[in-house]
Amino acid sequence: MFLIKFVGYFSEKTAHKAAYIFDMLTVGFSSLRGLKNYSLVIFLSTAIMVTYALTSYFGFFTLGMENIKHVTFTMGWVLMSISAIGVVIPTPGGTGSYHVLTKAALVLLFGFGDTISLAYAFLTHIISYMIFIIAGLFFFFLLNKQHDNLIKIVETELEEL
Repeated sequence: MFLIKFVGYFSEKTAHKAAYIFDMLTVGFSSLRGLKNYSLVIFLSTAIMVTYALTSYFGFFTLGMENIKHVTFTMGWVLMSISAIGVVIPTPGGTGSYHVLTKAALVLLFGFGDTISLAYAFLTHIISYMIFIIAGLFFFFLLNKQHDNLIKIVETELEEL
C-alpha cells in the first residue's frame, strides 16, 4: 500500500503498526456477509454520528447560546467532529484536550465568548459522562441479574442429575 510505504520512509515502526491496523480492519470487514450486514453497519454508523451531532447541537440550546448567535445543525456537526479529536488524544477521559478543542472551535470558528465556550465544553462533557455512568450501571445490574438467573438454572439442572 502506498500509504504504508510512505509512512515507512519516516518510521518503520509506525508503518508496521499502520499495516497491522489495516489488516485488522480488512479481517473485520471480511467477516461481514451479505448486503443486509453491510447496510446495517452503514446505518448504525450513520445513526451514531448523527446522534453525536445532535448532542452537540442541543448543547447550544442548553446554555441559551442561540440567544447570542444563530446556531445550526451544521455547527453541531462541525463541533462534534473537532471535539472528537479531543477525546481521541490520550488523556484521562479526554479531560482537558476535549475542553481546549471545543472552546477553540466555539471561539475561533463560531465567534462565541471564552466563558460560554468553556461552560459548553464542561457541561457537554459532564452530561455525556453521567449518561455513560447511568447506562453502565443499568447494564451492569441487568446483566448481573441475567447472570444470577443463569447460575440458578445451572444449579437446578445439576441437582436433577
